[in-house]
Amino acid sequence: MYRYVLSGKTIEQIEKMSDAEMSRLFLIKEPLRVINKRVSDLEPMLPEYAAMLKKRGITKGKVFEVYAAKYPDGFRSSAFLVRLNQYMQLSKPSLKMTHVAGDKMFVDFTGQKLHLVNAVTGEINLWHNRYSTVGRGSSTMMGYQVCYNTPQNSDQRVS
Repeated sequence: MYRYVLSGKTIEQIEKMSDAEMSRLFLIKEPLRVINKRVSDLEPMLPEYAAMLKKRGITKGKVFEVYAAKYPDGFRSSAFLVRLNQYMQLSKPSLKMTHVAGDKMFVDFTGQKLHLVNAVTGEINLWHNRYSTVGRGSSTMMGYQVCYNTPQNSDQRVS
């Protein structure tokens, strides 16, 4: 029935067709590709939306609000998030690493400095924040956090 509707032909036109023409029209082996305007609008925007999520304070909900404002007749939240998550999984492949217990320690800067305020003097001390993980077998990681203080006007780097 779907192929009949897509063909745009009347019953009279179909009755005049030969068997070969009807077979080509109704017995097509490859699946029909239906062009969905919502999908064609969203797909080119997915890289931009994924890049937005890398900014601090941006959530998937806020990204959806931007999309919904631009395309009010587009996907609703759950369908949008399914497509966004699928895109993000396709665009960032990962590699499983097997670790020998205690073999290596991975240290990474967590981003922002901690601001500790002295209650007596009101002085603000900036503390660098690092997170370390130590491999323990193939899947379990043990992590700990290290904070250290350097003078505010210093360009020292602690390794």
